[in-house]
Amino acid sequence: MTANEFNTKVVPLSEKLYRYAYRFLEDSDQSQDAVQDVFIKLWNQKDRLAEIENIEAFAVRTTRNHCLDVIKSRRTVSLDVNDYYKDRISDDSDPEKELYKSDSMKKLAEIVEDLTEPH
Repeated sequence: MTANEFNTKVVPLSEKLYRYAYRFLEDSDQSQDAVQDVFIKLWNQKDRLAEIENIEAFAVRTTRNHCLDVIKSRRTVSLDVNDYYKDRISDDSDPEKELYKSDSMKKLAEIVEDLTEPH
């Protein structure tokens, strides 16, 4: 596929892909970025696009997969239990409460370590 064919067949889909990405991401900037990333992916596969019968369906599928990847990356959160509890321990706590919190943090850290990767 040449640059001219890409401009006539793929680029006009930008509004449709943006609206589709917005339904997933619910953020204008992220949706625009997603469409731009999809265009880059499609351009890098321009030789393969000539073999595809329905380029629009392929572009929509690529947009969907990219948006799902973005959503999945949002959910990945680094959890440091110690930082969470450090802010909640006051300086004037009595030793018994601090010992309880310390034990709770250790137990919670053990539980988190035992979780499987997706969780």
